[in-house]
Amino acid sequence: MTMDLGRISLLTIPVTDQERAKAFYTDALGFDEKIDYAMDTTEAGAAGSGARWLMLSPPQAGPDIVLSTWTTPPGTSHVSIETDNIETTWQTLTNRGLTIDQRPQDAAWGRWFQIHDPDGNTWLIVQPPSQMDH
Repeated sequence: MTMDLGRISLLTIPVTDQERAKAFYTDALGFDEKIDYAMDTTEAGAAGSGARWLMLSPPQAGPDIVLSTWTTPPGTSHVSIETDNIETTWQTLTNRGLTIDQRPQDAAWGRWFQIHDPDGNTWLIVQPPSQMDH
């Protein structure tokens, strides 16, 4: 018997303030709100009362994200997201007020730059070689 695993469907991003993080991901990065509700105690488990399930979807495709105040410490997540045009994406995010430490860089695996959300979680923005002009 073989196992057919599919694509990753959900990532948990640890945050300290769900509203602040939601504003960053929706306003700056263009994510869409998918689900936002208060979890009951059976769903929340170790999260306790007051836990909130806040799920966002990326603007193109890929796994949804859950902004969590009850998992690993904020600032410990490292995630990559692809773009078709690294220069346009860098300029758009800069125009939206994000502080980006460097211009896009070249690597064997593509062109990239990184951003950090309000809690210090790292997002690597990558244009894979297959998407680049030759």
